[in-house]
Amino acid sequence: MSALPLRLFGTVSYSFYLLHPICLKVVKVIAVDYLGHPLSRTNNFLFTLLLTFLLSTLTYTYIEKPFLKK
Repeated sequence: MSALPLRLFGTVSYSFYLLHPICLKVVKVIAVDYLGHPLSRTNNFLFTLLLTFLLSTLTYTYIEKPFLKK
């Protein structure tokens, strides 16, 4: 696990696990409401992956990490 992207994903994996259903729903709703049609499966997967990873990084940094220090 010396590759930085794999270590980073492993670090935020619990947040990722918790947030991915919410992000999936958000991406689907935004696509339909603002684009007027659903995204393809590939685009849905990519946008959900990106959004979930960003939110997971934020929640790990500002919520999980401070509790791990105590």
